[in-house]
Amino acid sequence: GRGIEGAFVVDLSSLWAGPLCGALLAAAGADVVKVESTARPDGARSGNGPFFDLLNGAKRSLALDLATDEGRRVLAALVAGADVVIEGTRPRALRQLGVDAEAALASSGPAVWVSITGHGRDGETGLRVGFGDDAAAAGGLVAWDDAGPCFCADAVADPVTGMVAALGVLDALAPGAGNGAVARDAAVAAADRPAVLLDVALARVAASLAGPTLTVPTGLARARPRSRHSRGAGRARDRRVSELLVRCVDVLDVGPADVRVRGGAIAEVGPDLPVGSAGEVVDGSGGALLPGLHDHHIHLFASAARDKSVVLTGARDHGDVAARLRVGSTALAPGAWLRATGYHPSIAGELDRWVLDGIVGDRPVRVQHRSGAQWVLNSVAVDELGLDALDPAAGPVDGIERDRAGVATGRLHRLDTWLRTRLPDAGAPDLAPLLERLVRRGVTGVTDTTASSQAADLDALAAAVAAAPIRPLVVATGGVELAASGVPGPLVRGPVKLIVDDAAYPAVEDLAADIVAAHAVGRAVAIHCVTRVALVLCLAAFDEAGGRLGDRLEHGGVIPPELHDAVRRHRLAVVTQPRFVAERGDAYLAEVDADDVPWLYPCRTLLEAGIPVAAGSDAPYADVDPWRSIEAATQRTTQSGAVLGVDERVDARAALDLYLGLWDRPGGTPRRVAVGEPADLCLLSEPLAVTLRHPAATEVAATIIAGRRVV
Repeated sequence: GRGIEGAFVVDLSSLWAGPLCGALLAAAGADVVKVESTARPDGARSGNGPFFDLLNGAKRSLALDLATDEGRRVLAALVAGADVVIEGTRPRALRQLGVDAEAALASSGPAVWVSITGHGRDGETGLRVGFGDDAAAAGGLVAWDDAGPCFCADAVADPVTGMVAALGVLDALAPGAGNGAVARDAAVAAADRPAVLLDVALARVAASLAGPTLTVPTGLARARPRSRHSRGAGRARDRRVSELLVRCVDVLDVGPADVRVRGGAIAEVGPDLPVGSAGEVVDGSGGALLPGLHDHHIHLFASAARDKSVVLTGARDHGDVAARLRVGSTALAPGAWLRATGYHPSIAGELDRWVLDGIVGDRPVRVQHRSGAQWVLNSVAVDELGLDALDPAAGPVDGIERDRAGVATGRLHRLDTWLRTRLPDAGAPDLAPLLERLVRRGVTGVTDTTASSQAADLDALAAAVAAAPIRPLVVATGGVELAASGVPGPLVRGPVKLIVDDAAYPAVEDLAADIVAAHAVGRAVAIHCVTRVALVLCLAAFDEAGGRLGDRLEHGGVIPPELHDAVRRHRLAVVTQPRFVAERGDAYLAEVDADDVPWLYPCRTLLEAGIPVAAGSDAPYADVDPWRSIEAATQRTTQSGAVLGVDERVDARAALDLYLGLWDRPGGTPRRVAVGEPADLCLLSEPLAVTLRHPAATEVAATIIAGRRVV
C-alpha cells in the first residue's frame, strides 16, 4: 500500500460514525468528498451546525439526484475512481442504486470499502436498522442499578466506531501492512485479499468495549456528561464577552493557573482567580494553554481553491492520474474548467497539452505542478485562451512555453495572475471554511506569502477575509510592485515577497534593488529561496543591499553549514516547511544532488548556529495542519519510512516554538501567556507534555482570538 496521504475517499455516510471516519482520514491527508442525495441529505445538517462542520468541514461536498440516470452514473464513476469508500447503508439499499461493494472490490475499484452498520452486513442482522445507543445496548454496553439496565455511557458507540473504521482503513493502506491487523483487534471483520471490505458494526464495536457487568452507584446511573471546557458552550459561538476567565489550565512555562482576559489582552494570571465580572468561564480541565499558533507561510486563495480541485498528490501512475481527472470531470457542467493540483513528473512524466488531451479532451483542463510554479493546459484550454493565436515574435507574455514550431505546449510558468484574468470569472474563493479549519487547529494568525502584483488582488483577499465569520489575523505580503502600498483592512501589511526563480535567476543587482526598495518604505523582505544556487544569489544581493530585522528566506531548501555565517550576519530568519520532508522526501532522495541531500530543509543545525527558524505550511502545496508539521519536524521520516536528515530532527517543544514567534519576527523569542500580551490563545485538552508525544489537531479544545472564544 502507499498510505492514506493523497488517497481519494468517497464518503457516502451520514450522521456520526461514518462522517467521523471520513474526517479522521481527511486529517491524515486524504482527499475526501462527501456525497449526499438531494432528496435525502445528511440528517446531521439539521442539527448542531458546529458539530456538522467538525465532521465534514475538511471535505469537499457533492450533491447528486440519485433518482436520475445521470446522478447514478456520476455516483458509479466516483465509486470506481475511489481508493476508499465509506458508507453506512444496508447493502440492499445500495444495490438499488447500482452500487455493490463486493462487485466494486472485485473489479479495479476501491482498495478499501468501509461498511458501517448497526449489526453487520450479513445474515438477518444485515436487514436490521441500527442506531448508536440501541446498538451499544445490543453489544452489551450497559450497566445495572436497582431499576434495571441503563446506559453506562451515552452516545459512545458512534464515535468509537468511527475511530475504529478509520484505524481499519489506515491499517489496510499502510505500507507493508497485513491488511487488517488493527481492524481485527478492534472487532472489525476484514477480508484477506488486496481489496479489503471492512464490515464495521456498531454492536460489535460496543461489545469489544463491554467488560464485566458494571454496578452504578444509586443516583448516578443516568447522569449525563456535561461540557468539559465551557460553561457557555451552548451560547452562540460569535457572542462577544467583555471578560473571559480560563480556569484550571497548565499555562505554558508557568504551570497550573487561571487566566483572565479583558479587552483583547491577558489581564491576570494566577491561581484560583475569582469569577468576578467574567461573561464566560472556560474550564480547561488541566489542559495546556499556550499562545495561538502562527502559520508563517500560506497561500489562502490557492488553498481554498484546492478544496474544489482534483488532487493528484499521491497518485500512483498515469492511469491513476487519468482516473482522478476523469472522475472530477464527470461532476462538472459541460464546458466548465477542470482544475487539478499537486502533480509532479515523478508520478507519470512531464505533462503537456497533448498528454492531457488523451485523458480529458472535451473540456478545458489545467493542472498545477506541486510547486505551484507551473500550469499545464490541454488543447481546449489553449484554444479558449487563444495561446496559439498570439504572435510569439511579439513576445506577448514571458512564461508561455512553445515548441520549435512556435506552437504553445500548454505549459505556463509563473503566470498565475495573467491566467486568472483570462479565466471565466468565478469570483474569489470562499475563505470561510479554510479559515475556520485553521482556527480549529489552534491557529490564530497566518502570513499569506502570495507575491500579488496588483492592488485588486489584495482588495479581493481583504474582502474574502472580512466575510469569514471566524478568522485569524491575516498578514499580507504582495510583490515589489506593491511595496509602497498600504493594505485594506482587516489585513495587516507584512514583508514584501520576492521570488528567486530557479528557472530564470534574476541578476544580483536587480534583486538587491528590490530589497533596497522594500527597506526604503520600512518593510522587510521575504525571499522565495529553494536551492543552493538561489541561496548564494540571495546572500550576494544582501551583501549589496544590507539586511533588516525581519528579513527572511522562504523555504531555505538547501542551506549547507558553510553558508550559516553569511545567513546569520545578515540577520536572516528561515521559514521552513517540515511537512515537505514527510510528503516529498522520497522524491528528494531520488532527484536531489547527493551533495545537497544532507542539508535539505534544515532545522536543528540552523538553530544551533543561532539562525532564527520559523515554520509555515506552504498550503496548498503541503498539509495545512500545523500539528502534523510539528510531528514531521521531530521525525524527518518520508512516506516510505526513510529518515531524511536525522541530525536535523528537533524535539517536539522546539518544533512547537517554530509556530510561536511573532509574525514580524519569525523564529524570534516565542510568545508567552503573560499579562499584557494579546489574548490569542490555544487551549489543549491535555497537558503539553502529553500532547507533544503524539501531536494532533484533535487535542485542540478551544481557540481564543482577541479575547473571544471563537471555537
